[in-house]
Amino acid sequence: MPNAMPADPPRDVELLELSELMKHPQFQELFEQCKKAASQVTDFAKMLQDAYQENTRLKAEIAELQQSSWKRLGYVEQHVK
Repeated sequence: MPNAMPADPPRDVELLELSELMKHPQFQELFEQCKKAASQVTDFAKMLQDAYQENTRLKAEIAELQQSSWKRLGYVEQHVK
């Protein structure tokens, strides 16, 4: 049996610098996947924010149209004290 090289002692991955981790193709792939996922989350959050703002604007527009329709029909809102 040939002389086997001793295995490197295990290292705590959390203690490694990013530059050291980036030397490994599997880590590079995972890192890129995480960047892509983070970008998608950011895009989705922006889309939700835009939809919420549009919904708020449309609700205000509907309320205004309903109010003007009632006024045109001669409806006068009475406030109860």
